[in-house]
Amino acid sequence: MGRDRASGSYFVLLSGSAVTTVSSTRYLVHPDHVAAANQVARDTLPETWRIKITANTGGAMTYTVGSSTLP
Repeated sequence: MGRDRASGSYFVLLSGSAVTTVSSTRYLVHPDHVAAANQVARDTLPETWRIKITANTGGAMTYTVGSSTLP
């Protein structure tokens, strides 16, 4: 999610598909990559952004989030 500087509101940059199994999933936001539904957004990150995770199973889950930005 990106934050609009003027309003302070957040907007969706990329929304991934439900992940219901133990796995590693990579999502990409980049202006030069080809957009792919639920996986790649052809966009740039705004100054302020956040990641929102919504649990999709009834059991316990552990999440790890990492990020890299270009100079």
